Amino acid sequence: MAIENEDQIELVCYIEKYETSNGQKTSLYNVGCKPLNFCSSSGPVLPVIGKRSASKRIDRTTCHECCSDKDICNLEGHCGSKSVTLPVGSTICYSCPLAMDPNKCNHIALCDSACSLKQTRNLIGQPRWTHGCSEKSQCATIAQSNPQGVCSFCCDTELCNHNCTIKSTIAPPTTTTTMAPTIHIAPCKVRLNDNPVLSIPYINQDGDVKFNCTFRSSTSRIDVVYKVSWTVDGHPLKNRNGIDEVTLLSSYEHVAILDAYNLNGNLNKMLRCKVEPQCSIGDPLPGSHSNGYWVGIKVSPQRISHTVEQNITLVSTLPVISSDGLHKLYVGPQIESTGQNLTACKYPFEWDPFTRKYISTIPVLSILPHSFYKTSDKLFFRQLKDLNFPIFRNYNLPIVQIGSYDARHDVSHRCELKEGHVNVFDNSTLDASAYSYLELYQTNSTPTIEVQVKRQPCGNKNCSCAIIVREGNDAVQIDTCGQTTSIIPEVTYLSNTSEKHMSMQQTDDGLFFLVTVLSGSNITVNLTGSDPDMHVVLSILDQDKNPPGGICGNETWLYIPGIGNVASNGQKEPEFLKAWTLPQNASMFKTGISFDQNNSITDIGYCKCEGPKISCGTII
Repeated sequence: MAIENEDQIELVCYIEKYETSNGQKTSLYNVGCKPLNFCSSSGPVLPVIGKRSASKRIDRTTCHECCSDKDICNLEGHCGSKSVTLPVGSTICYSCPLAMDPNKCNHIALCDSACSLKQTRNLIGQPRWTHGCSEKSQCATIAQSNPQGVCSFCCDTELCNHNCTIKSTIAPPTTTTTMAPTIHIAPCKVRLNDNPVLSIPYINQDGDVKFNCTFRSSTSRIDVVYKVSWTVDGHPLKNRNGIDEVTLLSSYEHVAILDAYNLNGNLNKMLRCKVEPQCSIGDPLPGSHSNGYWVGIKVSPQRISHTVEQNITLVSTLPVISSDGLHKLYVGPQIESTGQNLTACKYPFEWDPFTRKYISTIPVLSILPHSFYKTSDKLFFRQLKDLNFPIFRNYNLPIVQIGSYDARHDVSHRCELKEGHVNVFDNSTLDASAYSYLELYQTNSTPTIEVQVKRQPCGNKNCSCAIIVREGNDAVQIDTCGQTTSIIPEVTYLSNTSEKHMSMQQTDDGLFFLVTVLSGSNITVNLTGSDPDMHVVLSILDQDKNPPGGICGNETWLYIPGIGNVASNGQKEPEFLKAWTLPQNASMFKTGISFDQNNSITDIGYCKCEGPKISCGTII
């Protein structure tokens, strides 16, 4: 049989016999298709295909024949080979899980029953065709499963399942009833064996950084498509064209690959993959999320003290590679408000074979107190030279906060929200479980520190499902509202300017967060429980109680039997809670934050190294 490929080149069947010599002579065969001109005596000679370049063995072609008189004619005794005899009742069929054209399938399989061709659709509604094997008892259902019945059929001759114009050659089973046959299509109940696994990043042979999303499924259905999507901090990851990064895998594919180049602009976030199975018929099935992997450069500790010699460690969870193999990525710290450089200018990232990460350690000498001894300052890190690191281009490393000089400022006060109850500063407990939008904490100082919580029904109770922490013109939102099974927090930075005074850390599973404001007060958010109810703890320093507002507040409560909690000013608990309950359209969850020049902390200025000199400015 002669056919034409997509380039309109005529192909014919061929068989090639060759002898391999690696200590003993062995005769082997290659079979397949090749252009007709390679079979002529004047045509070029193709190299033998196989693994003959390995182990320094010598291979020699002893016979080469082509044929085109019938289908798979190269299995019938050419080059001294024995003719292939198929088992009784079997036939050779085309086998492609999701072909774009019913007449274009290049793979075959040995079937012990009938060949089949089934028309289906992919996830976005485009027609696809499934070539393969089917039991003859299923053929009546296959022929009637397509409403038009023009391209779903069975047949029982060699390589017959490729032409949409032919009719089924399998006779339907005899029946003694006059009723129309009932068509039963098996429901799609495909499930993954376990949650997908997101690999650590690796560098492929082309020098690119990749991630693998691997999953397992034991289904034998061939009409399954797996939709693999990627998220960063719970939001869809966009590719370089601004489109959601999605991979569609066929029923026998179980690994999706992400090019880390698409993470540019999405660092310091939690990366996950999600796998959703879908059959050709029926609704999409629930998806499963993988483990999380935090991508970016972690700085530890994120808060340091004055007059103490200490090390700051920067760890990149991504390979720090450059197009220039002779150079490395260097960083250097400086104090924001003064431009004072604390150490030598350049500290490189080095590969640590034990942690399999890239690490830079910076010794910080004693920081002398200056104008920030009452209000904390920040330590900034900046890339000192653009060495063409595509993933890190325009990337701002996390800040390090410098603690207050006055040790008394390290005294903190605790307020806790758990299961709708607020344990306030004086250790009294108030019941806020019936309210939806709570002003948990608010200061009257500049910059304003504010914490708001959103609650909604989850099962038979209300849950705290979202929180916003604000400092000045900087804010972050952590949101799980609407999630009931897999808890994947969505993290959104609401800052409207380049100001970023807060630091945030999260655990590897992405379910525990530590948000620290510039003064040193911090808020923890814990989602490791059995439901999406956030456990929130505020640790507020003395300097942020001036006096504060919100439910945490600084009220002193007295419990009176039969009446309940009463504040020192005579206000009862229900009236107090209503005073700090927000209308939905007035919360930051709906309004966001607006830039207020009077709420700023300082103008941000950076320093960089140019040889032995240090220059400071607003742009690097």
